[in-house]
Amino acid sequence: MGSQPERIRPDTVIARRAAGQDGVVSRAQLRADGLSARVIDRRVESGTLRIVHRGVYAVGYRTVARQALWHAALLAIGPDAALSHRDAGALWRVVRGTPAPVAVTLPGGSGRSERRGIELHRAALPPGDVIVRDGLRVTSPARTLLDLAVILAPRPLKRALDEAHYLNRVSARTLAETLDRNRGRRGATGLPPRPGRP
Repeated sequence: MGSQPERIRPDTVIARRAAGQDGVVSRAQLRADGLSARVIDRRVESGTLRIVHRGVYAVGYRTVARQALWHAALLAIGPDAALSHRDAGALWRVVRGTPAPVAVTLPGGSGRSERRGIELHRAALPPGDVIVRDGLRVTSPARTLLDLAVILAPRPLKRALDEAHYLNRVSARTLAETLDRNRGRRGATGLPPRPGRP
């Protein structure tokens, strides 16, 4: 007789899933990994899984770092969402310090509601404005600057723009392409005039 397939312990399943997401997991992911609702609920009751958002948990007792909160916010809002505004700026290292709620942009028209701890923006996310970095969907550096132009005063916006150029996050071309994709959006006038050829 063939040997029975080895059963993987639930805590191992949870740990493996959390490893690539800075220690956070979603209920949907754990169910897809084969864990029952009862197994998940028991770990919530015991504190092994701590609720961050509805259906999203931090694993263990450690302090939840900002990057883990980024993962948690995206898991809570859904696969079409992207980290944006100040949090995207922090990920790209063009701004410092982020307010308590995590800024996330979701394409307009989607029915997701507001969630505590998440600053939800609704706006189009054209192809080219979202990339994956460190396992996170995030607005591109140029789109991030466009979003920051709406919320930052001129001086900190200039610092962010200068830092983005210094770190080679953007170029005249990528800024121009982003402005072309987002004609009419607020913030465009706060960025430098559209350059010619880079």
